[in-house]
Amino acid sequence: MSASVQRRPWPGLLGDEPAVLDSVLVPQVDRDGNDLGGLRDPEVAVPLATTTGWNFRDPSVGNPEDIYQLLGSYIPLARTRAARQATADPRLSIDERYRGVDDYLHRVQRSAMDLIRRRYLLAEDLDGILERARTHWSFATRRNAFIAAADHTLSAVVVRASFSPH
Repeated sequence: MSASVQRRPWPGLLGDEPAVLDSVLVPQVDRDGNDLGGLRDPEVAVPLATTTGWNFRDPSVGNPEDIYQLLGSYIPLARTRAARQATADPRLSIDERYRGVDDYLHRVQRSAMDLIRRRYLLAEDLDGILERARTHWSFATRRNAFIAAADHTLSAVVVRASFSPH
């Protein structure tokens, strides 16, 4: 990182007024906002959310222009195309990606098996990975409407600010 700091506005990120954030180095991301570099575990390779290794500071704790490093975010995907479009979320919804839980679990298993074949995962961990994936699916697809609406509103704001192409 250079000694000079480049500042740029991110309109609408923190309310009506544009915020000015110091440039920070974060990993390059895919179309879902998930890191491209390194090993992609099944939760990232077969996503139900965008996960980051950083998070914006809440204005109530001060310095809202700063980010928390290594304190990540979980930004769930919309359940349906209609919910995604209602919030202008550019990421495909869960229903647009997967035909159901069995399709999702099959893809997770394929991803895990690839990592096992390449010796990055142990074969005995596969059952735990699939159980975690089933639990994650249940969480991501069965949240109550109030929480889902709040999550997707936040998701749209963060996704538009953070992952829109330049």
